[in-house]
Amino acid sequence: MTRPPTIYLENYGCASNLFDYEIIRGILKNIGYAFTDDFYNADAYIINSCGVKKQTEDKIIHRLKQVNSLGKPVIVTGCLPKIDLNAIFKAAPEARTLDPTSLHKLPEVLESVVDAKLSDPKLSHPTVKLLMPKLRCNRLREIVQISEGCLGECTYCCVRNARGRLVSYPPELIISTVRKAVEEGAKEIYLTAQDTGSYGLDIGATLLELLQRVVNIHGEFKVRLGMMNPDQALKICSPLSRLLNHDKMYRFLHVPVQSGSDRVLTHMKRRYTRSGFLKLVEAVRGKVGDVTIATDVIVGYPTESEDDFQETISLLEEAKPQIVNVSRYTPRPHTPAAELPPLPSTTVTARLKSISTLCRRITLNWNSLSLHKKYHVRILDKSSKGNYVGRTHNYRRVIIPNSPRNLLGESVLVKIEGFTERYLIGSIAEDPHN
Repeated sequence: MTRPPTIYLENYGCASNLFDYEIIRGILKNIGYAFTDDFYNADAYIINSCGVKKQTEDKIIHRLKQVNSLGKPVIVTGCLPKIDLNAIFKAAPEARTLDPTSLHKLPEVLESVVDAKLSDPKLSHPTVKLLMPKLRCNRLREIVQISEGCLGECTYCCVRNARGRLVSYPPELIISTVRKAVEEGAKEIYLTAQDTGSYGLDIGATLLELLQRVVNIHGEFKVRLGMMNPDQALKICSPLSRLLNHDKMYRFLHVPVQSGSDRVLTHMKRRYTRSGFLKLVEAVRGKVGDVTIATDVIVGYPTESEDDFQETISLLEEAKPQIVNVSRYTPRPHTPAAELPPLPSTTVTARLKSISTLCRRITLNWNSLSLHKKYHVRILDKSSKGNYVGRTHNYRRVIIPNSPRNLLGESVLVKIEGFTERYLIGSIAEDPHN
């Protein structure tokens, strides 16, 4: 019997990319391909790419050059084909590409590059991704993309070029997907989109209605709500806060501020102000007990002056978000900001160091407050070092080393005994009643 062709898969990027990656896995399984971790001996390669940052693109391009040197077929999926196609072909001239809305074409593309007989090479999948086959990377976590694209016009962002304008998926389809995942044993439902707050604005639905229906689904699970822009969060702050207090919702909100300067926010075409973001954080913290606030900051946007940067510093000092994802601005192809003259590299590097030091101090201070406390933690992963990894009710990451028994899927009482900038360190509490 001829062995099935083996595919080496690699994924980069956000939760929406991981959702697409799981679809790719599902398609491959359905049509008879096998996966391999052996980079040098695969029959073909699929790189699910991201292009939001130049640093990530550089890693992908380096990988494509390695694949190209092997003389094997390679397919590049994800956002990069719509962001920097020339870079892909320069690294791997014979590569085939599929953008995020073309995954249903994967079987026929594979047939054209791999000498193999597919079980159904002309299989045509619906373009609504929730109807496509999907194979989870983690049986305990179901990633559910609720919409594709966004309504924004951010001057620095290339993802809108890759994923297009907002297309929300039908609520009934999302609910049936979540229900099926819970029935199959999923303990975490990760709702993702480019901007979850804009869900439904194109189809007469709302995020709040969707969330209420999700938490009403029978079963033991928690919902992790993906990123939403501050302008959308401000519009639904009170009802959203009520939902975040629900037992099935993680008390977690990811709202990227990007800059603390109204002048820079205007240049970026972000649709909120500094004061609006601060009011949002204050309101959510006042309504949602022990909530975790996550945000993103871009350092070195071309029009960012020293005063603008100091306004970002002061905003972070005032808001004190538990999680801050700091990015160095890099120009991306076909974006308005790419036409602007860049700031001196030395200036941006100094600002990055300054803001990273501040964020580390804020995060360590927050994490120190959990020392010696006890939390119920759902164990969802196991690290490469063999430690169990779980999440608290407010989505704080907890590492449990040296457990003598299998904890995957369990909800356990954990005492926090240490911390780093990125996670809490705990052990199973001896007395579950304390």
